[in-house]
Amino acid sequence: MAVTTPPAEAKVQRRSRLTGVRRAFAPVAEARGMTRTMLWIGAGITLAFVLIALLAPVIAPYDFDTFEVNGKRFPQLAPPSRDHLMGTNVQSTDVLSRVIWGTGRSEASSLRCGPPRTETCSSSFGIGVVRPAAIHMPRSPPGT
Repeated sequence: MAVTTPPAEAKVQRRSRLTGVRRAFAPVAEARGMTRTMLWIGAGITLAFVLIALLAPVIAPYDFDTFEVNGKRFPQLAPPSRDHLMGTNVQSTDVLSRVIWGTGRSEASSLRCGPPRTETCSSSFGIGVVRPAAIHMPRSPPGT
């Protein structure tokens, strides 16, 4: 009765895959002190955003564009209250609900761009949309 052994190439292939994973996570394992603390804080914040995005239908008090409940319209520009923890906006929608639902949309857009291009997409948005809006904002006269 002959005992067959797996080919040596298969073992090498498995090792090379595991070696790649180990090599990718080596900086994480080597982190010490403040660097490790910042790494775990960043991972926690990212996990919190992902959970908020995934659980938005469950934790948001209203849908993204809800402006009335039971035929009663929300007040426009209402301050924070028991019904609207972050108040309402000009369109009479709940701000907290919009923030929670917006987290999911933000996560989806960053995944659509891909991790290497997320910074580029963010920068393009900032340069193309935010900066022109800031340039055209009225400024207060000097001395006031």
